[in-house]
Amino acid sequence: MALEPTLPSRGAVCTPQSRRAPPTAAPLIGPTTIAGRVLQLANSAIGATTCGLKAVLRQPGATLTRVAGVLACLRSVAAAPYAAARPGQEALPSAGLTAGADNDWEYAGRQIGSMIAECGRARHVIGLDVRDTEAHCLGQVAFNQATGEGFQPGVFREMAREEPDVGSETARYLSLVERGMHRAVTLPTANTAAVNVHDAAQLAMHLPPVRRRVAEDAAGIIGRCNLRERVDNNGVGEPGVFIRADLQAVLRDEACSSGMLHPPLRVDLRRANAAQFYQSGRVKNLQTFVQGQHRIHAGDGSEAADAAFEEAVVDDIQARVGV
Repeated sequence: MALEPTLPSRGAVCTPQSRRAPPTAAPLIGPTTIAGRVLQLANSAIGATTCGLKAVLRQPGATLTRVAGVLACLRSVAAAPYAAARPGQEALPSAGLTAGADNDWEYAGRQIGSMIAECGRARHVIGLDVRDTEAHCLGQVAFNQATGEGFQPGVFREMAREEPDVGSETARYLSLVERGMHRAVTLPTANTAAVNVHDAAQLAMHLPPVRRRVAEDAAGIIGRCNLRERVDNNGVGEPGVFIRADLQAVLRDEACSSGMLHPPLRVDLRRANAAQFYQSGRVKNLQTFVQGQHRIHAGDGSEAADAAFEEAVVDDIQARVGV
């Protein structure tokens, strides 16, 4: 996604000592222009550095704290708002002092919300319904996110744009936007309902409830089957655990693990298949999606999901006991 430069908003907490003085406005350069934004960024970096160095000279004993504050401010100034300009690529900010998926999504949401607000302020006309301008801006931002074009809220194109090429990443992104609006958009994919069900069985392993059950089942089996003590058969009088295949045998053959696994339910598989339909280009159209849901309801995909769940539990146990 291509965004205009913005002031630091993430990855740093600047102390009062590292705050810059208000910049002097340059003639003929407004704060909403690209040149104005660049000037603000430069002033922010220079001001943070100057204030930080002066503070260090005044209080040598607090050097480490001051330098950390300066570096934090500079990191936030230098960080690109988004890492990618095209859909299909990672479009979240690079990890900083507040790395983590939750922080990334919050930052992305603030950036998109800011663009929608700028669009509304610049384009709304008295006499039109605010909700209608909101709808226009939502679509405009989605279009810019799909194409990677720079967003200029003050520029309202009078000529209609050409439709994106069928099968392109731009077209796929916009189709998923439409699906999010409950439109049954068709995508140029050749996946069958059977393939979608198989993929859903694998995708379900990453659903939060399923991941929790993997961790809980692994911990329960380790305790009931005494696996920590059996690693390398440390004289406990039970079958030893030396390699991954031994862990698989414990799950399949030993009474201590019987009934301990709680693999994905059909509702988990249906949710994973729905995620494919709404959040990927894997499902061709609504008919294929509904066929997949009916197949899951009839039991398709359960065997693949059970096998994938068992492997995930073995992976977790292996990591915990050190096999």
